[in-house]
Amino acid sequence: MKTSSARIVTLAFIFITAYHASAYTPLSEQILPETVAVNRHLLTVEGLLNTTVFDDRFDEEKLETTEQINIEGIGSFRSERYTPSGKDILIQSGRKAFAEIHESSNVNIRRLETLFPLIYFHNSVDSPMDNLHYLGFDTRIVVFDRANDTVAFAIGTGDTENPGGTLWIDKKQGFPLKFIGIGTVEGECISLRVDYLDYTRVKQRFRLPTRINYYINDKLLTTRTFQKVSINQPIANSFFETADDSNSCIPLAHFITARD
Repeated sequence: MKTSSARIVTLAFIFITAYHASAYTPLSEQILPETVAVNRHLLTVEGLLNTTVFDDRFDEEKLETTEQINIEGIGSFRSERYTPSGKDILIQSGRKAFAEIHESSNVNIRRLETLFPLIYFHNSVDSPMDNLHYLGFDTRIVVFDRANDTVAFAIGTGDTENPGGTLWIDKKQGFPLKFIGIGTVEGECISLRVDYLDYTRVKQRFRLPTRINYYINDKLLTTRTFQKVSINQPIANSFFETADDSNSCIPLAHFITARD
């Protein structure tokens, strides 16, 4: 009898220990160093993209065009997109972003596109945590979840009622899979989402998505597909300068956070 009781107690202890081990969720500070390691030493990205914008203003309710992006470090981003009205330019310098575009009614939505350097470029282990705090994340919250059918860590939580950002990171390989933030259009809160898809290796060491989808309230807004990419080539600082004429430069609003 004593032997049977001892075995039951031992088995119960093993099951309880195994449950707690499987349920353990690491802290953001333990997850993000692996994300940093994925693209450590990534300094610049130049890309030629095929971009599709879904909008009923265009024939067939979509515009298929080409786009050039230039990125240097955490704070420098430039996009040039060609539209029937001319060239639309998006620039981020430091933590401020501006647009020179022909259709400005929903301009704040394009803040999503400036996320790339904040998520993929890291000059130290501390930088991703700093970037997430800047974007309004509660990095104390980490849960297991799925993103694009992949097991992931979800850092932060938020919706239109509880503003904040969420970033899904591949549990096994450490690269970003999805981002959700809260923005505003005409004074109303909206959910802004990015899916980073179809990863490939560049120069045998860097992991970058070849397709990026952007959504507003879960409705597909834009798809970008990389056709050519160049890594760690010098980019002139002038690429990231805004025009002196303030009338042509529209500041892009930050994401809404719980602090707001």
